[in-house]
Amino acid sequence: MSLAMLRQSNTTLGFDTRGRGLVEITGPVVDWTTGTGMESGLLTLFVRHTSASLVVQENVDPDVRGDLERVAVSCPESPDQPNAMDPAFKL
Repeated sequence: MSLAMLRQSNTTLGFDTRGRGLVEITGPVVDWTTGTGMESGLLTLFVRHTSASLVVQENVDPDVRGDLERVAVSCPESPDQPNAMDPAFKL
């Protein structure tokens, strides 16, 4: 019986942002994972910024990104601003 050797690889990828919005990171992540030479495994992405979120989507429908960006800009920057989760909020 042959057991494959467990391999692990890690790196830090940095991305410049311009405030609110979505940043496409698929290309750099694919480039890095391809460069590891691994054919299968588990990929863990850790976002260090406390107010950042990671969204995983299929990119089948290009309208989804626009929808997500519209939701992101509708969220308040401070707790004092009204937001869509508040029952009293009206568009």
